[in-house]
Amino acid sequence: MDTYLIKFLVEPRNSSSIYAIAEKITAIGWLKSIESKSILPIAQFEIEKDGWKIVELLMPPTKVTEENFVDKDIGAKQFEKAQKFGRAFIYIAVDDRVSELTVEELTDRDEVDIGTFHSSRNSLAKRGKCIHFNSGSECDSVINAHSVQKGQS
Repeated sequence: MDTYLIKFLVEPRNSSSIYAIAEKITAIGWLKSIESKSILPIAQFEIEKDGWKIVELLMPPTKVTEENFVDKDIGAKQFEKAQKFGRAFIYIAVDDRVSELTVEELTDRDEVDIGTFHSSRNSLAKRGKCIHFNSGSECDSVINAHSVQKGQS
């Protein structure tokens, strides 16, 4: 699997967020994937899950290696996280009213070991259980189908 870097301009979904007054917020993601075309929807999902609204794509998925982050502490740390968990994200807020650099880590992000997730997902799929991340009571039965399509009228 390759690792890709992607960047977005974002804003908080909640207007009462402490970050709502920031002039510019950039979301940067490191994601592991077999192909670059799967990176965009995964990144969009993760960013929205973290409570951000995507305004603009600043940098399309670009293949990176560890060498790209030599002497770049934050980038190297996030690249390492992506190797372990399959993805890593940071959010950078720029505000001219702040006179010095302040680094804050968002603590409400759920880290998932992607390897453990995939191994449990594969065993569940063989047994016929719902593996959707947000499954609820509507997923109470298993259907016999190769694929499911939305009804067309």
